[in-house]
Amino acid sequence: MRNPPSFQHVSSFLRHEDGVLYWIKRAGTKTAGNKAGCIDRYGYWRVGFNGVMFRAHRIVWLLAHGEWPSFDIDHINGEKADNRPSNLRLCNDSQNQMNKPAWSGGLKGVTLHKKSGKYQAQIKLNGKNMYLGLFSTKLEAAIAYDKAALKHFAEYARINFKSASVATIQKSVEATT
Repeated sequence: MRNPPSFQHVSSFLRHEDGVLYWIKRAGTKTAGNKAGCIDRYGYWRVGFNGVMFRAHRIVWLLAHGEWPSFDIDHINGEKADNRPSNLRLCNDSQNQMNKPAWSGGLKGVTLHKKSGKYQAQIKLNGKNMYLGLFSTKLEAAIAYDKAALKHFAEYARINFKSASVATIQKSVEATT
């Protein structure tokens, strides 16, 4: 946005309380004290302000840090409607994509390799899929993905298992082979 409203202007109309935006004073049809905005079809809170729609996490960032975000904003826990400042971090587009969940609701980075009947693990790096191998179980393939994600994406990695349990799961898989 070319000339976004200033911190002073926005903060005179909106406040955030643990990431939820509220109107401070009446603004057109908006009533002071009411929650601001609504959830859009993508799951993000949006707020109409000065005739422009803003994603709420960008306004929360402004109110929490005193300036508009200079980059994309990533929701650390992956919950698009969770706009607590502690859940928001600046990132570039590539880092933001790393924290996306699996499309199918299954295990991230794991697909069934139909010809072999095994599970294939792969990870997207620099826009290209990197093959990680074929595995007998979904669990083994998911662990391979998690290891690669942690190696390449560090704190931006969206893994299938909590990092503390990856080692435990891996040990149990190794013990059975």
